[in-house]
Amino acid sequence: MHDLLIVLDEPTASLYPAEVDFMIGIMDEMRKKNTLLVVEHNDKVIEKADHNIYLGHDGGKNGGYLISKDEYMKLQEGSLPYRFFKRTSCDTRVLDSDYVDYAGSELEIPHGSILGLCGMSGCGKTTILRKILPKCYEDYLYVSQKPLKGQSFTTVATYTKLLDEIRTCYAKALGKDKGYFSQRGKGACDKCGGTGVIEIGSFYEEKLFDTCDKCNGTGYLQEVLEWKVDGVNIYDIQQMTIDELIASGMNISAKADKMLKLLSDLGIGYLKISQKVKTLSGGENQRIKLAEALNDNKYSMIGLDEPAKGLGKRETARLLGLIYSQVSKNKKTFIIAEYDTMFLNYCSYFAELRRKGQSTTIVFQGSREQLFKDKKNDIRNWLTANPEELK
Repeated sequence: MHDLLIVLDEPTASLYPAEVDFMIGIMDEMRKKNTLLVVEHNDKVIEKADHNIYLGHDGGKNGGYLISKDEYMKLQEGSLPYRFFKRTSCDTRVLDSDYVDYAGSELEIPHGSILGLCGMSGCGKTTILRKILPKCYEDYLYVSQKPLKGQSFTTVATYTKLLDEIRTCYAKALGKDKGYFSQRGKGACDKCGGTGVIEIGSFYEEKLFDTCDKCNGTGYLQEVLEWKVDGVNIYDIQQMTIDELIASGMNISAKADKMLKLLSDLGIGYLKISQKVKTLSGGENQRIKLAEALNDNKYSMIGLDEPAKGLGKRETARLLGLIYSQVSKNKKTFIIAEYDTMFLNYCSYFAELRRKGQSTTIVFQGSREQLFKDKKNDIRNWLTANPEELK
C-alpha cells in the first residue's frame, strides 16, 4: 500500500533507545511511498522529520497554539540539578513470577533513594512493579497509567475529594445545607436532574442531548447559583483550572490546599477541576494517582511505570523535582520502570534487565557511579555522565 496519510501517536514512547533506532528505520521505509504525521517528544524522531510543527505553550486551554521552533526550544530550557540520594538501607528480593522467568535473579532495593529499572520492552520491568514488589512490602504502592476508576460523571474534583472540601467550605461560609452544593443533591436542577443536559431523541441508537434551558447547563438551581463565596458561586469555581484556583487565594481547607499544590507541582495544574476523568491521558491518570498517594502519605515505597511517557522535557523535569522533594524531605523510595533517558539520568541507582532466550536476568545493578565504571552494560551508552558526580 502507498500514497497513504499515516498518523502515528508517540510510536517511540515505550521503547528502549536501541528499539527507537529500529522504529525510526521502519518509519523511514514507510515514508518512501506514504506521508507520515507523527506526534512525538523524542529528539531523534524530531531531527529525522522533514518538517516539524511545534505546539505550546502549556497544556489545557493555554496550549494548542502554533509556536516557532525557537519558542519551543526556549520552553524546554532549564534542567533540574542532579542529586545523588545515597540509600539509607538496602535489601534484596528474589525475582520469582509465573509470568516472567528471571532465572533466580535478585533485585537490590535501595531505600530512601531512586532506583531506575531499564531494559528492552518485554523483559519484565512492569511485572516486578505490579506483581512482585506488592508481595514483598506492605508499605508499597504501584502506580500505573491505567484509567482512574470511576463513573461517567466522575471528575478530577470528585476523584481527588476536592469537591467535597469545596462543598463543605461553601456550606460553612453561607450557613447552608451541604446538599445544596451538589448536582446530585438538594441543589440539583429539577428539570435535568443535575446533569445539565436534556435527552432530545436518538440517532442510530445513540442518544442525543441538548443543554438544559432552565439551568443553562450548570446542573444547579438558580437560587444556588446566586450564593457566592469571594464573589464565586459553586458552578464557577468548578470551571476553574487547578492553577487558577490556587491563584484565586480562596481559603478552602488545609486538605484542599495540599492536594491542589501536589497536582500543580506534578505539572497538571492546567486541568479544569470539573474535567471528566474518562477524558484524561495515561500520564494525567498516573499523576493524579501519585498525588493521591502522596497526599495520604501511607506508603514509603512507590513504583512508577513509565511516568515520563508522553511528557516533554519541561514536564519531566517538573515531575522529577517533586520526586526529589519526596525523597529528600519524606525519605520515600521510588522504583521506576522507564525508557526516557532524560528521566533515567536523574536516578541514583540502576538495575538493567536483559532477556536471554526465554529468561530475563539482571546484567547490572548499582549506583550511577558504578554504572559508568562498568563497560558491559547497555544503558550507560544512552545516559549522560555527570563529571562532578563521577570524579
